[in-house]
Amino acid sequence: MKRNGKQYKKILALGLIVALFVTSLTGCKKEEEKKRQESKGRYVEKEISLPNTSEIPAGLMWKDGKLGFVLVTEEGLFQSYTYDGKEWSEGKEETELNKEPLQQADGLMNVFLGRDGNLYRRSGDSPDMEVLRDGTKLLVNIKNSCVECFKDEKMVATIPTVQIATPDQTLVSASDETIAVIGEDGTSVVFYDGKTFERKHTVSMEQSLEECMLEPGKDGMWYVANQQGIHRITENGSIAETVMEGSNTYLGDAASMYLRGFVVGDSDEFYGLFSGEEGWKLMQYVFDENAPAMAKTELSIYSLTENDTVSRAISAFRKEHPDVEIEYTWAVDRFEVVSTDEIRSLNTELLAGSGADILLLDGLSYKTYMEKGVLEDVTEVAKELEQEGILPHVIQNTAQKDGKIYAISARIHVPLIYGTEEEVKACESLDALQAYAEKNREKKLFGYTEFDQIGMTLFHLFYPELQEEDGSLDEEKLVKLLQTVCQLYENGGLKEYNGYSEKSKFYWLELKSYFMSNQEMTAPSYQEYVHMVETSGFDSIRDIYYSSGNIQASIESIKNYYVPYTIAGINASSLHKKVAKEFISYLFKEEIQKKESYEGFTVSEKVLDQMPDYVETSEGKKDIRKYVGLDQNTREEYEVKMGYPSKEETQKLVALIKNLDTPFYQEQIVTEMVLEELERLYCGKQSVEETAREICKKVDLYLAE
Repeated sequence: MKRNGKQYKKILALGLIVALFVTSLTGCKKEEEKKRQESKGRYVEKEISLPNTSEIPAGLMWKDGKLGFVLVTEEGLFQSYTYDGKEWSEGKEETELNKEPLQQADGLMNVFLGRDGNLYRRSGDSPDMEVLRDGTKLLVNIKNSCVECFKDEKMVATIPTVQIATPDQTLVSASDETIAVIGEDGTSVVFYDGKTFERKHTVSMEQSLEECMLEPGKDGMWYVANQQGIHRITENGSIAETVMEGSNTYLGDAASMYLRGFVVGDSDEFYGLFSGEEGWKLMQYVFDENAPAMAKTELSIYSLTENDTVSRAISAFRKEHPDVEIEYTWAVDRFEVVSTDEIRSLNTELLAGSGADILLLDGLSYKTYMEKGVLEDVTEVAKELEQEGILPHVIQNTAQKDGKIYAISARIHVPLIYGTEEEVKACESLDALQAYAEKNREKKLFGYTEFDQIGMTLFHLFYPELQEEDGSLDEEKLVKLLQTVCQLYENGGLKEYNGYSEKSKFYWLELKSYFMSNQEMTAPSYQEYVHMVETSGFDSIRDIYYSSGNIQASIESIKNYYVPYTIAGINASSLHKKVAKEFISYLFKEEIQKKESYEGFTVSEKVLDQMPDYVETSEGKKDIRKYVGLDQNTREEYEVKMGYPSKEETQKLVALIKNLDTPFYQEQIVTEMVLEELERLYCGKQSVEETAREICKKVDLYLAE
């Protein structure tokens, strides 16, 4: 294409401006690094050994200037211990608590120290409670979203609190004079007089207080502990001050460890009790004036949605790299849809030379990033991982350009197809599908489904056929596809009872699935149809093998596709490329890859090879999923029990996964475009030809951007 002279000068000038801007940003980043290494003083995390590892923690408290701890024995009896800063005391039998031994010690925080100096047990009816100095009991009533105040067994007041609570969330706490509760909005702490129960003051935290612990300190100070860190507020204050960031501590390790107890010591030290994949951990947080105020290196990670594989890798990485602070942020919470504006804003930021050190590229235009020089070459990391047994096809084919690798997928989804021979063959090409639809006017190809499910699944199935070399879509072929979609939907009378689904975004954007041709795979009357489904891990294959077994159908891959997930790349503008490369390798460690996750199958050959043996273990055989469904044809309920496939079937699946060599990837923005136009088509607002034209026009515009 011939360039316009004036336009070229403008582009050149803009390039120079961007270059100067990037240089300025780099200089600022280096200055920030210098300040980081020079400043001193911060809270550090230290582990305290538990007094008796064979018993189950039941309570954490501060009593008489010492850390107190209550454990439950195998017999359901309570024993208390105190810690003097160096060692634990001998266990003491808690006579009053042991009048009613626990039937089942479940490890929950069920013992606390009241302000009157006595130990109390929390019951299942009131998972959170407090006792004032005068013996007044504050009981949380979850059903009524309030704190009920009882004095001498008589309710004297009620205090409103948040409507939705989690098991490990403090809703009410108290000092000698004041009651503190989580406000109804879930983002504030509200203070009440401990004698009159009158409202005194509200402090907004400007963050969700879900899964937080609230404890009093000295002189009207209060502390909130959550995933973001430890925060300080005053009873008459207006803002919250972050005392310690949660990143690079157990507090921030929400994927594998959970805060079960939190107390404040006399010298502004803090104690947190955690449980999770590492068992029980007791951590102390003390201020060290000689410690660097900030870690030597701050590594930032960004993704559109939270990723458990990344969170687990962060937990493993920080144990071996205490001098590296990791900040992990994401655009929206899990099962929320990222806006196109957010993606466009991120694209602009990255192209300007800014952004996080490590990028999770799921839902993003990583192929464009490769072309624009946004991503760092990670070929060296990729070669090391391949030698360690990471699937070579996934490493080499996901994000390669000119012989260099720019991103690596730590998880994959596996699209599968099964059904009767004729129906499966019909899905091999667009021509074959069109011929089948015209020939079988009275037959449902996909069983119980909806318009968007047929449309989106087939759009993805034939996406490579629709694409031109420059990424644009062939409008003529798209018209042909949409005509076939409409015909298939009408075949068998689907339009008589199904409409366009209001749940479309949930399926395609929130669940991030490309292939899902049927709403039900297990219904007895839907076994004769073809099924296309995108499996998201080993736990997701049970219903598929149950369904395919009923019709003796073999399970095959869809065009040898794998869908890359947890696609990790490094920002070419990062100042910490060496550390970033080391972190990426942690995503592929065996202990991370072994964790079952609906984020996808492992890409480790070693872990894959363990699956056939697992299904033969007693644990694997006992892991049965029960499902009750409603047959949409017969309107009758049915029940199925599904276990893992046999060892032989699992071996075949593992072999299939190892041979997948074709990455399927589509940006979220394109998915949204197609969904919007499919709805217009179904509702009769535009013709097939108009729909195809609009989709092509929107894709072309996006590519131009």
